[in-house]
Amino acid sequence: MKTLEQVSTEVGNPEPVYPAAELALGTYAVQEQADALERDMSFLRQLLESSRVEEARDLIKDLAVRWPNSDRVQHMAKVLAPPVARVIPGPRHRSLEKELAWYKSHGHEHPGCWIATLGEQLLAADPSYLRVNDLLDPIPGSADTVIFFSCPARV
Repeated sequence: MKTLEQVSTEVGNPEPVYPAAELALGTYAVQEQADALERDMSFLRQLLESSRVEEARDLIKDLAVRWPNSDRVQHMAKVLAPPVARVIPGPRHRSLEKELAWYKSHGHEHPGCWIATLGEQLLAADPSYLRVNDLLDPIPGSADTVIFFSCPARV
């Protein structure tokens, strides 16, 4: 369990609340803020558990402003930030258009599975990444395989 000082700092009180000050301010306000933070984090977790990532990204932006001193909120803001892509100079690799087209057309047929494709050919599909990797070992040219994860269907 967190100390009152830790909770006070996390919920945004720059000065920790000490027992003598508790009588004047009341622990109710601090506990109420801590409860609000827990409710916000619980709702964020529910969004993520139901694969509603874009909604979670929108929510965490608001929470990061509301709870600037919460390490948990700030950590999740970094985790949920959209990825940044950069072009690295150098030789270009082969096009992945065929693999992407196959995945768009057939990925839904393997929900919750890791899917290995090469061109327009399915090489392996299994819920275990390690199993897919093992299945690829004996296949010649499998070093160029593209592996996708097909998210389970939303309920």
